[in-house]
Amino acid sequence: MNEADTSSRFVFVTIAITALVVLGVWSVWTGYYWLTAFMAGILVTGLFFTRILFTLARHLYTGIIESSKGTLAFSFPYKSHAKQESDRLRQVTVAHNSSSTQQDAKKIQALEIMLKEHDLLNEHLQDINSQLEMLVTERTAALERSHAARRNLIANISHDLRTPITLIQGYTETLLDGIASTPEDQLKYLNLIHARVLRLNRLIQELFDLNQLESGQLSLRIQPISATNLAKSIYEKYETDTQNANLSVKFISPDSEPQLCPKDDTIYADPDRIERVFLNLLTNSIRHTMPGGTIYIGVRFRRFPSAPKKIAALFFVQDTGNGIAEEDLPFVFNRYYQSPHRSDSRKHSGSGLGLAIAKEIVTAHNGQIWVESQLHEGTTFTFSLPLATPSC
Repeated sequence: MNEADTSSRFVFVTIAITALVVLGVWSVWTGYYWLTAFMAGILVTGLFFTRILFTLARHLYTGIIESSKGTLAFSFPYKSHAKQESDRLRQVTVAHNSSSTQQDAKKIQALEIMLKEHDLLNEHLQDINSQLEMLVTERTAALERSHAARRNLIANISHDLRTPITLIQGYTETLLDGIASTPEDQLKYLNLIHARVLRLNRLIQELFDLNQLESGQLSLRIQPISATNLAKSIYEKYETDTQNANLSVKFISPDSEPQLCPKDDTIYADPDRIERVFLNLLTNSIRHTMPGGTIYIGVRFRRFPSAPKKIAALFFVQDTGNGIAEEDLPFVFNRYYQSPHRSDSRKHSGSGLGLAIAKEIVTAHNGQIWVESQLHEGTTFTFSLPLATPSC
């Protein structure tokens, strides 16, 4: 509040008080109290309106002066407080809006992060779901193959057991009926019965051995033995049997080819079980090689690709027989596998367990076995055993 405002208010208050005192004295003197009250009200009202008119006139005068100077900037005093309050509220609103905007931005950012994490989680769950579907499909296919293999196994075992038993029954009935009356005929049928019994006994023993091998219950009599001597002894032992099948058999010694030949070719193995592997491979080659063909038995030495300082003995049985179709190669070591691509499979079929047993024996010796073949061009079965000496 400036000094002019204070002076004007003081003058008006002084006049008003003087007028009220005069009216009061006059009313007491004359006794017209109501007239005094009425005049006092008119005086107060006049003073009030006179103050407003004076203030309005003063501001109009100030506005005219400021307008002539070009610096018009005045406002009514009773509106200044409202304007200040309005400005304050506007500033508070702006500050509040700014704070709210920052909070909203943070919330939006957090929501975007949550949505991205949700999308990533959804993609991860979809990947897991796809993997589970693939796994379930694979397991279902494996179970179907397992059930099919089991059915085939039972059917093959039933066939292999029923055929010799039926023949034995027929031969026995022939002897009981007296059809074979001469000693020569009786001996002939007895020999046939004996051969079928041996086949049954061999089949049962193969099933027993395969079960023990697959369960890891078959004990091995491991001993050191020369790989070359082992292969040569097996060649000499079965040379006659191969020649009796009208086949030529040859032994391939390690030093007959320009290849690695270590000074010490000792391996740790069970000679009887390794001989069983050779016998199964050799029997398979004899069965599927036409008369006049050739079978090769031998051993060679090769370094391990992953460990060049280590050497393995590679035993092999190679023939010039019918060969194996490419689509059958992955399944030849499966028990009771019969190729659907061979028209003579039943004619030359064995128990169907020999190659499966050979694989299990080689695996028990920490070795590997595989086959290479082309249809009508022969087959080579190879199995590897590590040498006792870790390096050359």
